[in-house]
Amino acid sequence: MSSQELRRQLESLQEATVASPQLFEASEIDEEMGKAALISRLQASEEARLQETRGRELAEAKCALVEQRCRDAVARLEAELLEARAGQMDPTSSGYGAGKDPTVNGESSSPLKEEVQALTEQMDFERKVHDHRRALLERYRLPGKVEMVDRFEDGQLPCYQEPKPLPEVPVNKSSIARSFEAPRSTMATDDEDYNWEGYLERPSHDGSFEKVFVEIRNGQFQVLHNRGSQSLLSGYPLSSMAGAATITSRCARSFEVEWPGKTESFRCVSERRAAQWVEAINSAWHHAAPKSRITGRRVKA
Repeated sequence: MSSQELRRQLESLQEATVASPQLFEASEIDEEMGKAALISRLQASEEARLQETRGRELAEAKCALVEQRCRDAVARLEAELLEARAGQMDPTSSGYGAGKDPTVNGESSSPLKEEVQALTEQMDFERKVHDHRRALLERYRLPGKVEMVDRFEDGQLPCYQEPKPLPEVPVNKSSIARSFEAPRSTMATDDEDYNWEGYLERPSHDGSFEKVFVEIRNGQFQVLHNRGSQSLLSGYPLSSMAGAATITSRCARSFEVEWPGKTESFRCVSERRAAQWVEAINSAWHHAAPKSRITGRRVKA
């Protein structure tokens, strides 16, 4: 490159510098302001760090001073307690005469006991204060790693225990289904062996009674050998009942159900059970044939 070209480039740079001096000044000002802000932030962080260090040293010094005072107080109280106990054991040093027994003079021994008790309580209090200060110091040195111990203010609190969940009780679906098949009693007695099961007794041809299972389902009155049996001894629609079921006068535990051309008799284990069956049969009959409802109770002779 020739000297003339270099000279021309230098002149063009000088002209550009002279034409825009404000741009160079603005960039320099921004740079200076950024440096000043950075320096101020560094100074502020250093001051905060120094202040935190001074506060920590001050707290450690205070804790050490309190700890030393607590130790001195505990040592002093222990010495006083030993002296008081020694004076209590030695009658001559306690101001008693040679011929006097300290146990006999209750008026002199009572203040001494009170003093010993007061010193003991004060020593225990100082120990609690000392333990409290040590806990605060350890918590300050290791934040987040030491459990909070505050026996001095609140005492040792018991740990919270969550209540144990109650065991799940399985639902017996068969018992729920049986509630619609046979009436249930609210109070069970010892003589009701067939309670809640639907088992009754029906007179046979030879004069004895046989056990049968009676159920009311879907508007039908059915008599079976056993529960779940497929063989049906007898069955009638409830709407075909000739009248309401009634309790017989011969036995309060028996009731009868009238069908067209036939009357069936059943015996229960108790009078209350028979009344429940009569009420259940009549209620089902009323629902099955609402137009043929018969009000009132009729007792057969």
